[in-house]
Amino acid sequence: MMSPDGMILDEFDSPYTHSLHPFAVKFYPLIDGEVHSLVEDIIDQQRTVNRLITLIDHIMSVSAKGALLVPSDGLPPGLSLEMLGELWARPNSVIPYIPGKGEIRQTVGSSECAGAYQLLNLQMQLFNQISGVSSAMQGHITNNHTSAALYDAQLRNSSIAILDLFDSFNSFRAARNRLIVNS
Repeated sequence: MMSPDGMILDEFDSPYTHSLHPFAVKFYPLIDGEVHSLVEDIIDQQRTVNRLITLIDHIMSVSAKGALLVPSDGLPPGLSLEMLGELWARPNSVIPYIPGKGEIRQTVGSSECAGAYQLLNLQMQLFNQISGVSSAMQGHITNNHTSAALYDAQLRNSSIAILDLFDSFNSFRAARNRLIVNS
């Protein structure tokens, strides 16, 4: 038994008939003596996507979605304009009012993040390009103008791009199954 840093914790003969340890391990891909995971190429895109989604969510939650026009005689006693602004921007807030005292109006504008949605869409497209998994392999429905031959070619190209990953996974499963059967 070894610790993650390589120190030997215990040593004994294997109780299994195959005289090996009971663990099936597969390092993929092993390049120049280093293991590089499949997601290593897309981890930066994933961080950016997570940050953009958080940013869009934050902007939408704190946005008042418009300007609030309040006449000076329309404020209830004990409620300042600053307090009203905080209540207005807070999601699920309740704003008290006195009926008949002045009309409060809202002018509605767009609360969209101008370029955040386009940037998020670009990052999602980068996922497909970097990972090699096309929308055809993901099972997305294409538009009416995509021919069956093009769809089939996209599927084959994606399969070829990740074929070594599937082969490596299948060899790991075979090694695992051999250990299970012979233990």
